[in-house]
Amino acid sequence: MSSLEECLCSIFDDSGLTYALDKGDVGSDDDLAASLRRLDSITAAIDQRAPVEQLLDDPALRRAREEAAHTLRLLDESAG
Repeated sequence: MSSLEECLCSIFDDSGLTYALDKGDVGSDDDLAASLRRLDSITAAIDQRAPVEQLLDDPALRRAREEAAHTLRLLDESAG
């Protein structure tokens, strides 16, 4: 990935996740769905075109990393 914008596009747009979130069709795990929605909301507030130094200092990026880690834990748990 060459940029945050490209990374987020890959996760949310290219995968169809944004469409699924908008339709409310992200599976039966309510905690996972809520976490994905929070991650989407948090990342939407980040200025993806900001210089790297500014992005790294953005508290929203820290929150996005924390929520992404939480989402991955939920995915691992649901995979059993």
